[in-house]
Amino acid sequence: MKSEFKNLFKIQSSKKSKQAIIDLGSNSVRMLIYDDFKISPIPVFNEKAVCKLGKNLDKSKKIKPRWN
Repeated sequence: MKSEFKNLFKIQSSKKSKQAIIDLGSNSVRMLIYDDFKISPIPVFNEKAVCKLGKNLDKSKKIKPRWN
C-alpha cells in the first residue's frame, strides 16, 4: 500500500467519521452507514434495493442492465 494511503487511513481512524458498507449481490444492493462504528455499531442508515442484476445470468452469462 502506498504511503499516502496509509497516512489517509491513520487520519480517518483518529477522527470520528461516518463509515459505510456497501454489499453488492446478484439480486440486491444494500448500503449501511454508521456514525461511529467503534463506539456504537448500530447503523444510522440501512437501505436495500432489489435490482435483479443476476436475473438469467445462468443462461445469458451477462449481468442484466438496471434499466431493463
